[in-house]
Amino acid sequence: MGSRQSRAARTHAYGPLLFARQQKTEAELQLLRQAMEINERAIQKTVATWDKGMTWRELNFAYYKAAVATGGIVDDPRGNVFSNPRGVDPAIMLNMGLEDFVIEPGVQVLFDCHGYWNMYCWDGGKTWIVDEQLSGTSAEVAHATTAAIAELVQAMRPGVRVSQLQAKIRGVYKGFGIDPESVHIYFHGMGLSHSDLEQYVEEGKPYPDWALESNMVVATHLLYPGSDRQRYWVEDVVVVRPDGGESLYSWDFNPITGKG
Repeated sequence: MGSRQSRAARTHAYGPLLFARQQKTEAELQLLRQAMEINERAIQKTVATWDKGMTWRELNFAYYKAAVATGGIVDDPRGNVFSNPRGVDPAIMLNMGLEDFVIEPGVQVLFDCHGYWNMYCWDGGKTWIVDEQLSGTSAEVAHATTAAIAELVQAMRPGVRVSQLQAKIRGVYKGFGIDPESVHIYFHGMGLSHSDLEQYVEEGKPYPDWALESNMVVATHLLYPGSDRQRYWVEDVVVVRPDGGESLYSWDFNPITGKG
């Protein structure tokens, strides 16, 4: 009985420790900025390697090589988390490393990349419209998402709750005439792991509506599901500040078009 109680106590304490890990020191923030820079440069280099006939596996391999060449390590079995399947099915699928297909012009590739540098993780990315520019519904979704994530970053201040952020984002989409309930919006902390966030929730209870605290590092996710030419995605990594959030990425929130 004693050993079972000890295990339970350790399990219950693990979540609060992860929550505490969300707050970073300035030294840790410098490590995270470097990690995000590696990911940002690796994605840009990967896009630049694309040519007609390139396959999904070749694209993933190009990302692995670019990340390592830029100083990072990819030990996750999927450097790019989403599988980016072809066709009209809007299902969100993860990359299990078994798929392969030619990446056609006009397809919208969702980069959600994992790796680490000096033990600190990178996460995130955005949408690439392969060898083309945005048009039609995709352009409307992109404009709405760019506006939503810019407003989101400004709203990420101490004391603000996740539910308030979600409501704000949905309001932006609604203002653009896009069904706000169709957009997936979620958050997690990150640093030494991709889940610096309390994991344990007592059975039957909703996940905590946690409040942001100063110097927390939070990964923000906005995903509009759709066909391979409609889906859209941005994942930013933000430091919570008293006067508004600070993105750890240097690029803007617009999509990558053409060949970068």
